[in-house]
Amino acid sequence: QQQQQQQHVQHPPYTGEYQDDMSVVTSYVQMLDALAKLKYFEANELEEATMRYEDASRQYSKKTYQSAQGPAFITLQQMKTNLQTMSFKHAQLKMEYSESSRAHKLAIKRAAVTAAAAAAATQSTNLHQQTPARKRREAAAAEESKDEKKWVEEKSAWDACFVAENENGVDESIIDPHRDTISGWSIRDLKHRGALIGADFSSAIEKSEYIDAIVRRVTAVGGKTGWLRLKRQKDASLESKKRQREKLKAYQDSTAIDIEAESNTRLLQHQAHKTVEQWSHRADLRLFLVRCGVAVEGGERGRSDKQTLQKAYKRAMLKFHPDRQRTKTERDRVLAAEVTKFITQAWAQLK
Repeated sequence: QQQQQQQHVQHPPYTGEYQDDMSVVTSYVQMLDALAKLKYFEANELEEATMRYEDASRQYSKKTYQSAQGPAFITLQQMKTNLQTMSFKHAQLKMEYSESSRAHKLAIKRAAVTAAAAAAATQSTNLHQQTPARKRREAAAAEESKDEKKWVEEKSAWDACFVAENENGVDESIIDPHRDTISGWSIRDLKHRGALIGADFSSAIEKSEYIDAIVRRVTAVGGKTGWLRLKRQKDASLESKKRQREKLKAYQDSTAIDIEAESNTRLLQHQAHKTVEQWSHRADLRLFLVRCGVAVEGGERGRSDKQTLQKAYKRAMLKFHPDRQRTKTERDRVLAAEVTKFITQAWAQLK
C-alpha cells in the first residue's frame, strides 16, 4: 500500500522558463518520478537491509566460538547478499534518476537553442542571421573539447592500473601485478578511476570488492596489451573525427551560400528525434502515447489490449495529422512527423 501511495504522488507543476515546451515538461515529471522512487527506496528498503546486515555482524562478532558454518555466520552471509542486492537496485535507481535529470537538462538546453534560433531569425541583417550558427559551432567545439578532456582522464586512469615494466617486461616476482598496483589506491581513487575505466561497482561494498571489480575490468580488456590496442583505436577514431570536422569547417568557410534555414531544419529534426527517443525509452505503445499527450483508457498502467490501443492509435493519428499542423510552428510540425512515423511502425508490429 505504501508503494502504491509512493507511485501516485502528486508533483508540483513545472514553473520554469519553457513551460510551453512539451519535452521540457515531460522530462521534468519523469525526473521527479525517478527522484521519488529513489528517496523512497533509500528511506525504506536500503536502510532496512543495512540495519539487518549491521545487526547480523554484531551478533556474529559476539559468537566467535562458532565455526564458519555456524548459524550466525550463515545469517551474516545472507544479510550481506541481501545488502548487495539492495545496493545493486539502489545503483539502478540512481542511474535512472541521473538519466532523467540529464534528459531534463538537455530538454531545457534544446528549448533554449530553439528560442535563440527563433530570436535570431527575426533579425534583418546577415550578421545577425549568422550569429546563431556561429554560436552553435562554438558550442560544438566546447563539447568536443569536453570529450577530449574526458578521454585524457580515462587514459590516465588506465595507465595507473599497470606497474612499470623493466627490460624483461613485468616483474615476475609479483604474482598479480595489476592487483598489487590497484591495492595501493585509496577508496576515493578506486571509485574515481574505476568509474572512468568502466568497472562494475554495483555490488561492491568493501574495499576488496572494489579492487576485484577493477581487476576484472582490466582482465576483460586483455591487460595492458588489450588497453594499448583500445587506446590506439580510440585515438585513431578521435583523429578521424577531428579531420572530418576540419574538412567541414573548411567547406563552410569556403562557401558563401546561406545555410541558416537548412541548419535550423536539421536542428529541429534532431531535437524531434531525441524527443521521440526519450518518450520511447523503456516504453511500449501505450506508455509512448501517454507521454505524447494522447488520452489512453487506463492511463500508463491500464490494459494493453488491441482494442484499447487501436482507439488510442486513431486519436494519435488525428492529433498529429499534417492537416492539423498547418497553423503550428515548424518545430511542432517536425515533431508531429517524427511521432507519426514512430507510432505507425509500432502499430504495424502489433498488427
